[in-house]
This record gives sequence, structure tokens and C-alpha cells, in this order.
Amino acid sequence: MARHRRFGGQYDCAANASANVHGNRRRNFFVEDLVERVAERMHRQLPNNAVSWSDLSFLPDKGVRVNVPRQSFKELHPADIAEILEDVGPRLAGELISDLGDEQIAETLMELETDFQAELLESFPEERAADIVEEMEPDEAADLLNELDPAKRQAVLDLMEQEEREDVQELLGHQQDTAGGLMTNNYVCVPPGLTVGEALERLRNDPDSREAETIYYVYVLGADEKLLGVCSLSDMVLAQPAAPLAEIMHRDPVYVELNTPREQVLEEISKYNLLAVPVVNQDNQLQGIVTADDALEMILPQEWKVKLPRLFR
Repeated sequence: MARHRRFGGQYDCAANASANVHGNRRRNFFVEDLVERVAERMHRQLPNNAVSWSDLSFLPDKGVRVNVPRQSFKELHPADIAEILEDVGPRLAGELISDLGDEQIAETLMELETDFQAELLESFPEERAADIVEEMEPDEAADLLNELDPAKRQAVLDLMEQEEREDVQELLGHQQDTAGGLMTNNYVCVPPGLTVGEALERLRNDPDSREAETIYYVYVLGADEKLLGVCSLSDMVLAQPAAPLAEIMHRDPVYVELNTPREQVLEEISKYNLLAVPVVNQDNQLQGIVTADDALEMILPQEWKVKLPRLFR
């Protein structure tokens, strides 16, 4: 008979003897199926914290670990799926998530370290790998592709849709320890000369707004893409719709350049208490933004990085 101990949200079962556990497992497969059929006939649902024998892993020390509760693997949060994948390793991880949708796999990959991501992605055919990478944030996708060997990287890029490929290729051209290597080119912007109401309406109708990594700031760009100013979304929401955007725009925003070292990027974000900092080229044209969560990853211990909440997406 197995003894169950709970640790946080997981269970650990210590078996008296390995043979007994494996025998119980075979017998209980039949019982489990019978219970499921009876519950279905009675229009009842088994509780989510009921554990399937097929969800048990038998450990070398004769213990038993429960990998997931009785709820669809697809319904787990990407961070929870990522923890399971870390336990089983990248080779088996590919098999476990192969039936998930591309977007959910992408969200799960973004909860993992890049070296683990790369090994896991190797388990997918190149066409499927390209579909998954397309669903990732451009900066995350660029970091992942940088971990692949050049031939594999190019093969995946060649199979990606043109728009997503161009976004990622733009980021691949920068050194990883600079603002250009840290930034994402998913941001929201509006032209000058609008009222607050017009600017908000433009954002609502712009498909790119849904793809933006953060929408806490709205960048005001001239016709030549030069950075003219920045507005916080909260200021825009609280302002009168008829008010000119120029009245609430910060005309001298803090910014960094493409080759700004990552340590200085972090200093600017911390000094001015920013959620994101714009990145410009030598002509003051906006190239992207570095979000606070990406900057914080630089100073966190390695084991904490993937646990950083994605607050700014």
C-alpha cells in the first residue's frame, strides 16, 4: 500500500515495495477505467485533484511521484507545464507537448531557459518548429534561435512567415549584451497631431496593438519614425478624449541606443522607475523597447529567471 505525502501542489507516494506498487498499478488501471465509465453514466465529473495511475512515475528509490492532477494537460498554465518538462528532460518533453497547439507550446517555451528551449525544439520537425517560433515574442524567439546551430537556425527562419521572420532577423543582428539584443520590436505607436480620443481609437483598431509585448506606454513617432515623445496609457485613459495628445505627452523621454550595454539599460530602467525604455538608433528613430521584466532577468539568479512573472505582456 502506498503512503501519500503532499508537498505544495504535488504529491509524493512512498511505496512499501516496488513489486507491490507495480502490481497495484496494473490492477488499478481496470478499476480506474470502470470508475470513469460509471461517473460518465451518472453525469458526474471526477474531481480535478483525483490522480490517475497513468500519471504516476516510479522513482529509483521505490517512491512514486504524481506528475499532474486529473485535469487536462492542455488546461495547465504554461508555467506548470514547464515545471513538468524540466523534470522529465528535453527529449521526453517534446513527446509530452507534441499534441498541444503551437501557441501553447510557444508560451511554455518562454517559461524555460533558452538552452532547454533549443534542445526541446530539436525534437520537432523543422516546419512545426517554425510554426512554434512564430508564436513567440520576437525577442524570445531571437534568443532561442541563437541557441541553435546555424544550419538549423536558417532552416527554421526560411520556413517562417515573412513578417515574423523579418521581426526576428532584425533582432538577431544585435549583440545579446546590448539594448539591441534585449529589445522587442513589438510596441504601440501613434502619429502626432491627434487628440487623446483619436489615439485610443487608433489603438483599438490596430491589429498590432494586440501583438504588443507591453502597452503601458504609447510612443509618438514622426513620419520618419523619429521618437517625438511618449504617453503612459494610464494618462491617456484618464485624460479628456478631446484633449490634444501633445498636452500629456512627455517630450523628452528617457531612451537608450542600440549599442547601450545591458548594465546601463538596467540602470536607466531602475533610476527612472520605468516599465519599459525605448531603444533608438543614431538618428533617434525608434527601433524597439526593453521591458522591465527582460531587464530584471539580467540580475536574477539563474534558477529564478524562468519564474519571473510576465507582468508586462
